[in-house]
Amino acid sequence: PTIVISDAKPHTLTVTDNFGFKSSDTIVVEYPKIAQPDKNSVICAGDTLVWDTKLDGDYTYLWSDGTTEKSLRITTNGDYYVIVTDNEGYTLKSDIITVSVDSIGFESIIDDHINACSGEYISTNQSEGMSFLWSTGSNQSSIVVTQSGEYWVKVTNQHGCGVSDTTLVNINGI
Repeated sequence: PTIVISDAKPHTLTVTDNFGFKSSDTIVVEYPKIAQPDKNSVICAGDTLVWDTKLDGDYTYLWSDGTTEKSLRITTNGDYYVIVTDNEGYTLKSDIITVSVDSIGFESIIDDHINACSGEYISTNQSEGMSFLWSTGSNQSSIVVTQSGEYWVKVTNQHGCGVSDTTLVNINGI
């Protein structure tokens, strides 16, 4: 007799011979587990999310983009999955993950040149809710300038994506 096993748990088979003697054996069927990122992943612009299945053995891979490598390098928005096939032809499909690219890195966040009076505030064009780090050490969204010179600021959002920009400040007046 043959049985089809569709779940990964212990299965016991007991047989009785012609003399009434019983013999049992237990097997555990294990399906490969495909490692995968969070189902909703965010990457920063210019970064790459590498999805490695972490499977060892004789498998072939077919990714949602048509590639056949063991891992997939993701750089764009989209839905991704992989179909893994073993050497017997059995397949296993991963869950679908959705990747979003945070594009904060493509914006200019402060004017290149600023004319200001001593004691005037300069600020970025970024909204509150971001974290800021200025060349002065300040972590506020704006800083007071008292000297001409170059100032830089790094802005980081809730996903950890950041962008830096520099401005040249010219102090006007006396």
